[in-house]
Amino acid sequence: MQGKKSLISKEEVLSTLQQLATELGRAPTREELEQMSGISPAVVRKHFTRHRSAVRAAGLESAPTGPPRMIQNQDLLEDWGRVTRELKRMPTQAEYRSAGKYSYRCVIDRFQRWRLTATAFMDAEAKGALRGEWKDVLETIRSTPERRQVRQARWARKFMAAVRRGGPNLQMEPMKPLKPALPPPLEGMKCVTTTMLTVLVASTVLGGGFLRRVLPDRPLLGEPMHTADLTHEPVNEMGVSMLFAMMARDLGFILEAIQPGFPDCRAKMEVLPGRWQDVRIEFEKDSRSFAEHGHDPKGCDMIVCWRHNWKACPKEIMVLELRKAVRMRRQESP
Repeated sequence: MQGKKSLISKEEVLSTLQQLATELGRAPTREELEQMSGISPAVVRKHFTRHRSAVRAAGLESAPTGPPRMIQNQDLLEDWGRVTRELKRMPTQAEYRSAGKYSYRCVIDRFQRWRLTATAFMDAEAKGALRGEWKDVLETIRSTPERRQVRQARWARKFMAAVRRGGPNLQMEPMKPLKPALPPPLEGMKCVTTTMLTVLVASTVLGGGFLRRVLPDRPLLGEPMHTADLTHEPVNEMGVSMLFAMMARDLGFILEAIQPGFPDCRAKMEVLPGRWQDVRIEFEKDSRSFAEHGHDPKGCDMIVCWRHNWKACPKEIMVLELRKAVRMRRQESP
């Protein structure tokens, strides 16, 4: 049914709600409707705007709200661990959506990011907050490489394939040559970043050169920006918030509060010369992460990000791309 969302009619949604109500003894929740029938919230919104409206149209009473329906972290993590055990690897969002008991959106809302669920699972198990035995799941988590390592390994394979073909497909940005003593693969490159580590490894394998490795006790930084505010480009949401705080006054903002929950920041924004208004701000490294984290666009006025790459961003949300702001400041500098 999930593959035919556009074919699900209004009448089918109503009949499914009534059938599930008979099985459960009450109206199904939004998550139960999706998990038990495959009818996604998007289909319900298409026909009824809200899940509650669909329930009422089916002649049912909405399920009670409040603390009794609150899903505990323990239940979410144990169900995520169960799916991991069945797959013998950590599930993707799509895989958990098919095999999990709860909505993957609920997991993201609770632990901020999907990839942080594994960390939350390990922390809970270490504190004894999970029921049952989970050693096999912990071993699965520890044996799974980080996404960054996977991307670097994939990049290395492509690089070596290009070298064997003579290197015509290497996309190296032409810049002024580096020191002659450096290995040939480094000549003409802009700078050595995390993705260039594989080039250094490859140069050693091909003969000559030196191996430069990551120091595990120090963070990896972004490309140098050469500004007085922050020396390197932000590589995460925290870096974006820090850069914005440094540039806020010049950009016409006064910060009032920073909080761990959504939205991240409350501030005053100068909307006209000498006229200010309250604004709710969410920080993201990439603007499209706003949708990936399942945030409600109605609860936020502005996204402050380093890179704006969310093509489907609602028009009512303002987006401040700090990358462009930094570039404009460089141009204005004498």
